[in-house]
This record gives sequence, structure tokens and C-alpha cells, in this order.
Amino acid sequence: MAHPALKERLATLSIEPGTLSLAQFQTYVGNEIKRWNKVARDASIQIEQ
Repeated sequence: MAHPALKERLATLSIEPGTLSLAQFQTYVGNEIKRWNKVARDASIQIEQ
């Protein structure tokens, strides 16, 4: 995220990268997985293979 070209590209897209630690990011992803699993279960959404 420190590369100047990347920072410039993100800025042109109005994207501001977050600054989570590894532990915070792992917690965030774990919570998102739980949340969307519940949404899928509640809506009876099933994966097609």
C-alpha cells in the first residue's frame, strides 16, 4: 500500500485503504463470514455445484 502509483490510483477511485492490524482484519473477516452465512441460511440460499 506504500507504492506511490497504487496510492495515486486508489485516490482517483476515491478509495481510502483501511489501517487494520492483522488481528483486527481476521476478526473483521470472521464476523463477515458469520453474518453472511446467517443471511444465506435465513434466505434458504444454497450453493449449486
